[in-house]
Amino acid sequence: MKINPPGQFTHAPGFPVYVVRFASEDKVVLAGGGGPGNSGIRNKVTKLKIRPGQERLEEVATFELDQGEDTPMSLALHPALSNVWVCGANRKVEDLKHGGKGEGEKKEEGQGEEVDEVYSISTLSSKDADDYQRVAQISPDGRWLLTGSASGKVCLRSFPNLEEPFPNLDTGIQSDIMDVDFDRRAGKFIAVQERQITIWDLQSGTVVDTLDSPMVNGDQPGSFRHCRFGRGKTFGYAFAVVNTKDRKGAFVCKVSATTFGKVLIRSVHNKPITAFSISEKGDRLAYGTADLGVGILDTDTLDVSEGEGIMD
Repeated sequence: MKINPPGQFTHAPGFPVYVVRFASEDKVVLAGGGGPGNSGIRNKVTKLKIRPGQERLEEVATFELDQGEDTPMSLALHPALSNVWVCGANRKVEDLKHGGKGEGEKKEEGQGEEVDEVYSISTLSSKDADDYQRVAQISPDGRWLLTGSASGKVCLRSFPNLEEPFPNLDTGIQSDIMDVDFDRRAGKFIAVQERQITIWDLQSGTVVDTLDSPMVNGDQPGSFRHCRFGRGKTFGYAFAVVNTKDRKGAFVCKVSATTFGKVLIRSVHNKPITAFSISEKGDRLAYGTADLGVGILDTDTLDVSEGEGIMD
């Protein structure tokens, strides 16, 4: 019998999980599934309650997508309302000829922890079955929903009515949007691709700036993976992740959120960073790596946070 380390316990949801989010201190939301085919594995969004005293995760609500719809690959939770979230999944293949895919589906928790679809909207006009809504983010004030696709398209919607202030935005590069984020104070938002970070004005939808062709150590080519605007004590800064092209190193770069000039850069690991986040207070950065490591950095120095470091 498998014995988990103290404080660690597992749950088998019965489907491949592609995205995980905390809805509150004791609830987690999962999204994933078997895709649009007839694999027998349904595409779902599931809420779990953490039962630490019993060392288990209890399924309290599940929403199943319609048969033939694709796997939900993105999930965003409202910052103030733990019972409201958005996920993205492509429509049925036979519907692609009409365009309009990558549906952002708003969900809300009702009585008895049930999950219902309130309504869905299209965030993509692509007819390519390989294109999909890759990332989604709700702004810190809960007023905007931002999504990015696998083809370099960005969609901004007001929230919760999901109206478009302007048509979908194009980064000019047809490649995956790896990350999106909002600047809480300056009224800007960004989309991250391997070759470029694009910054837009939130009110007009015009491009404010771009960062491209990332280099580390002077002449070593890299690729962007994530970027997060600062918060709390780090308002006025942004933190970008650059992985080396040879996949033998990962760097975190601290830049001015106004000029996007480099303030500080640190080599933090010898494998690519694949996940990245900033704490609510803005004093810590957390990252996950391709070799199954997790690290915590201090945002002032980009050094390993005291008492913490890479953990397997």
